[in-house]
Amino acid sequence: MRKLICAIGLLGTMLCSCVQTEHLPEVEALPAMSFNLSDVADAGSRYALSADESFPVSRTLLDDAAINQSGNQLTVYDKYTSAAGQSELYMDGVVVTRNGSSWTYEPVKNWTIDGTHTFLAYLSKLGNIKLNEGNYPTVSYDETTSSLNVSSWEITDANQFDFLYATHTRSMTEENPYRPVALVMNHLLCAVRFQVVNLMPMDNIIIQSFKLTGLYHTGNATISETGTPAIDLTDNGGEAFSQTFTSGEVLGFNQSLTLLAGQGTIGSDGYILIWPHDTSHFTDKIKASLSYTYGGTEVTKAVSLADGSTKKWEAGKKYSYKLYVQDNRITFQVTVVPWVEDDVIIDG
Repeated sequence: MRKLICAIGLLGTMLCSCVQTEHLPEVEALPAMSFNLSDVADAGSRYALSADESFPVSRTLLDDAAINQSGNQLTVYDKYTSAAGQSELYMDGVVVTRNGSSWTYEPVKNWTIDGTHTFLAYLSKLGNIKLNEGNYPTVSYDETTSSLNVSSWEITDANQFDFLYATHTRSMTEENPYRPVALVMNHLLCAVRFQVVNLMPMDNIIIQSFKLTGLYHTGNATISETGTPAIDLTDNGGEAFSQTFTSGEVLGFNQSLTLLAGQGTIGSDGYILIWPHDTSHFTDKIKASLSYTYGGTEVTKAVSLADGSTKKWEAGKKYSYKLYVQDNRITFQVTVVPWVEDDVIIDG
């Protein structure tokens, strides 16, 4: 799974504004909290240690968009707990925006003399897609439980979004407490792809349509300050995803076709972002249906994904299904693949 590590550095150019209280001992002479996310290698295992290294930018799944793309945004919360045990929101939904070559926000917040800072953050804008708007979920912070709440979200091909979140705890009694704070971004969702392959050496097949039904396409989530999400799946009715080929898609022997690729907001690689399914939700109702013709014969076949080797879909993992067509039979194989080829560190 790709980990995107955001560093909260010691530069004096960024992070939050919250109401100051008597037990928030912010001192202007102390270093300011700031972000400085540098571009990072996207292949192999090399990591950029500074913004001076000319490596390709880091990427998330959706449309291969760079997290360092200008205009992207992080929303950050920081619960400060004093040495006396009193708590206050030190950063209350601070929006940190990528502007050109740096991440900026205002007004600047300085580190505190003592106490503990518990950070909870999420990627709130990626490219031209923004959470809390339209058919994307609303994300709110619950001060009572110190958690992020993701509202009910019906995931379709029209509102794909690689939801990334992170947590971090910093005690001001640690050695060098003003060092950069590493926010390791985790995927809330999983990704699934379907490809069809023609195994008939003597016949072409013409793909007419594809349907994916029975999966839970609607759910909500609560992400605690420990970083463990609790997901509640609520609806698995109807067609979750479908595709129709008006003129048919012709496949020769051993040729393959990636289904749903580029449809709506689905990426060109065909991976669809969906809610994770544990074993209790990954039932025989989840089916992939394919309509096709070969040699003048029309066929519609459905396979239950629960018959495969994979019995659940986990957050942060990608699942690639290949549907093999031979006459009026369909077999399939599923492979669990890394979300990315290497960890990605965005360092400050």
